[in-house]
Amino acid sequence: MKVESLPYDLPLIAEVAGVEATIDYAVKYGVGDVYLPKCIEAGGKEVKLLVEHFGESVTRKILKKIGGGIVYIPNCKLWLAKQIAKKVFNDRMDYKSGLTVVDIARKYGMTSRNVRRIVASKRNEKPSAQVSMF
Repeated sequence: MKVESLPYDLPLIAEVAGVEATIDYAVKYGVGDVYLPKCIEAGGKEVKLLVEHFGESVTRKILKKIGGGIVYIPNCKLWLAKQIAKKVFNDRMDYKSGLTVVDIARKYGMTSRNVRRIVASKRNEKPSAQVSMF
């Protein structure tokens, strides 16, 4: 996943800590607006969580880069589910890959029924740029 594809202020953290670690942090601790001080010594609950998750050296880099203000850290569960749904749909629609519904279900740790449901719902989506005439 690319840093730019992350929602809200997460790309700022991901540039320092990495995409996967940032997503994991947001899923575990994402709550909304959070104040991050400029230095680790200023402490606070959010700094403790950052140190616990990323380690002291990465936390110092994060605070140096974006500290001294409010950052929006969302809970990425819904965003992550949408990203996985896109991957599932793309895998299923890529007939050259030869992946079956069961293969895709195993790949993403879900049931074949969920794979079929995702593919069906994505097929029925209207393109966002197209306006309905009715």
